[in-house]
Amino acid sequence: MAETRHSPLTAGHTYTVRVHDIGSGGEGVGRANGMTVFVPGAFPEETVRVLATTVKKKYAVGALTEIIAPSASRVAPPADCHADCGVYPLLLWDYPAQLEWKRRRVAELLQRIGGIAAEVAPVIGMANPYRYRNKIQLPVGGTSERPLVGFFARGSHRIIDMDACPLQDTATNALFSAVRQAVRVTGTAPYDERTREGVLRHVVARSAAGGLMVTLVTATEDLPRADDWMRLLRESLPAMTSLWHNIQPRPTNVILGPTTHHLWGERHLRAELMGLEFLLSPVSFYQVNPTQTEALYRIALDAAGLRKTDTVIDLYCGTGTISLLAARHAGRVIGIEVVAPAVRDATANAAHNGMTNATFIAGDATCEMPRLVRDGIRPDVVILDPARAGATPDVLQAIATAAPRRIVYVSCNPATLARDLARLTADGYTVRTVQPVDMFPHTAHVECVVRLERSEA
Repeated sequence: MAETRHSPLTAGHTYTVRVHDIGSGGEGVGRANGMTVFVPGAFPEETVRVLATTVKKKYAVGALTEIIAPSASRVAPPADCHADCGVYPLLLWDYPAQLEWKRRRVAELLQRIGGIAAEVAPVIGMANPYRYRNKIQLPVGGTSERPLVGFFARGSHRIIDMDACPLQDTATNALFSAVRQAVRVTGTAPYDERTREGVLRHVVARSAAGGLMVTLVTATEDLPRADDWMRLLRESLPAMTSLWHNIQPRPTNVILGPTTHHLWGERHLRAELMGLEFLLSPVSFYQVNPTQTEALYRIALDAAGLRKTDTVIDLYCGTGTISLLAARHAGRVIGIEVVAPAVRDATANAAHNGMTNATFIAGDATCEMPRLVRDGIRPDVVILDPARAGATPDVLQAIATAAPRRIVYVSCNPATLARDLARLTADGYTVRTVQPVDMFPHTAHVECVVRLERSEA
């Protein structure tokens, strides 16, 4: 009979862990008794005491109970920090240390997954990596008498009642107290995920130079005392220019449901980006860090090296921000996006900005990009900015068949980026530059702009 192997760690026991790295979710990574242990809240070069909460065959997860030897890069928390909040796992780690870790992570994943030994440039960070988020999604819980308004605790759906977040801008930070007050005054019952009872699930808001758009998400078809909600939010949120009601009746983690009603104010939020004005709806995709968005898009446009005669295909184009910025420098731009409301926004924004050389296709890039190639479209430049899952093999094959002189890959996931770059380099392209941009300071996320050129070019 085979010998039974026992785990070197036991759930419920406490261990000393030396942390040497950060994991993909922003948790510290260390070892105890030869086993890898993930420790949220711990940072490299720290020795900590950890209560093992989950033990698997190859790894364990633990709760930080004591910092025995802190890292020299650990910093004091800001006044509005909640240590157990899952939104900013790296907030107590020195910002330059975050940037260097992100650069190393990109380089390591490109090499390990993609076999690409490209030089990775230093990450472009922020001069002030706080108050940068222009969008907020607040879950609401508790009771109408004692509402909980905040973010979920790390790894849970337990709402931390908060008054502010160090990453949110001034306009969106005002939502915490405004929503809490309105729930109390109107007596609106917060939604309970366990019983599936109650009304108000989330409050979503986005700010821009043009104002503040607020969306109340309910599990019910009706918003009780809607007129009072309008009055109270207008009084407490002077920046608010638009109020919407979204209905999400399904038991799901997806925040917005399929139906949205306009309650008050303007129907669009006006956002300015690099000389263009974009009209945003409650369901529009738009980057949440305006300062770094401009940096990211300038790098992408520089990498594209566009000419006035170029045909550009922009895959996964969203509401057409990169498409329209590229259209100022190219002859023709075709954007492809699977989300139909985003395509409607993109088309409207092209007309709003007088862009007649940009058109948009509502469809899956996996089908639409090969179709364009079969129809004889041969782009000079392809720009792609896929979701975290990356591009599909059919999309990458169609790009290679179209043989553009240059590809600009904008990625939010260096692991799938590495996988896709391996495919593109095998099909005749060479990675020329890799430029990470810190779009989300104090989180483990990092964006990259990669410029590829045909190897014979």
